[in-house]
Amino acid sequence: PELLPEAAREPTTWVMLEVLAIDGRVLRVFKPAEAYPNQDLCLYAGPNGQPSFGIYRRDDPSLPARFRELRWQPAPYLEGVARVSIRTKETELEAAAGTLTVIADGGEGIVITDRLEALDRVASPHAGGGRNERAGGGRAPWRLKDVVAIAVDPESIEHVRLVNVAGATHTLSGEQLRSAAPLPTLKRNRRGQHHLRVFDGQRAVGELRNVVRIEVRTRAAR
Repeated sequence: PELLPEAAREPTTWVMLEVLAIDGRVLRVFKPAEAYPNQDLCLYAGPNGQPSFGIYRRDDPSLPARFRELRWQPAPYLEGVARVSIRTKETELEAAAGTLTVIADGGEGIVITDRLEALDRVASPHAGGGRNERAGGGRAPWRLKDVVAIAVDPESIEHVRLVNVAGATHTLSGEQLRSAAPLPTLKRNRRGQHHLRVFDGQRAVGELRNVVRIEVRTRAAR
């Protein structure tokens, strides 16, 4: 926590902790202060010198020395850390309000929420959609490719991962992102939340509700 901005240092305000390793492995902990009470969340140099993350038991002077040594046996841990993301109660409220961010190659996030309305909409492939959706009207979806293009050239993308407010994910290859069949779309509902739906004809073959982040990996990041 000491490495964080002062406003985010209190672990009891953390809703989701996500640690991403260089090789793509991910460690997620929901409400870590409740899941691991009285334990320390640490970043440290691992055996190979790479940044590592672990949750350690705190020392208790009343315990015999052999039990205090358990401090050095972490619960969840991950070696080769590339990025640590923390979602606080404040950012959870932002997510509920429909904030959508694009992160390319682990860089700084670009909030694109207010730029979506300028995009062309597509007629909803779903036959049961309302007239406003079928006509490409105000509640019709956008092509996900066009959404991502606000921040990143779609032709340069190897894969894209969408993350929702609960930490669930849906991953598409660059080829799938650029495809017209199946067609990946993003829709904003009346509450301002963003939902991914992938259509094959009129049939939805993929879905992720309440998307808050789009993580992009480009060929330049190889």
